[in-house]
Amino acid sequence: MRAYVEQTFGPWVPEFQREIIDGSFDPTTHHIIVVGGKAAGVLASQTFDTHIQLEKLYLSPDFQGRGIGTRLVQGLVASATELSKPIRLRVLTANTAAQRFYARLGFVVAHATPERVFMERDARPMPRA
Repeated sequence: MRAYVEQTFGPWVPEFQREIIDGSFDPTTHHIIVVGGKAAGVLASQTFDTHIQLEKLYLSPDFQGRGIGTRLVQGLVASATELSKPIRLRVLTANTAAQRFYARLGFVVAHATPERVFMERDARPMPRA
């Protein structure tokens, strides 16, 4: 994420980034993704009355492009379908790869700011591949 943060907000300041991470970490919503006994990334989501918010989906580069992220989002979509709630998320505008990934999974742009793109997916089931 560092490259996208720097493109969006300027130079990386480790102490500031640590404060942001420490301030946003909630063990009830964050889950470490483990693949083959190795930490592969993190998934964080919250369920609200009106929607499910996908807060974070980070995969280490070694684990990207292997369908792991797709399977994680499919699980979230299944939960959203059961609850009849849309899923919402936001990505940095500079992270066009993430935008394409979510668009392939049925998310559409709801609105955008110079820094972030806000996407949403309704509660319909995912088509079978």
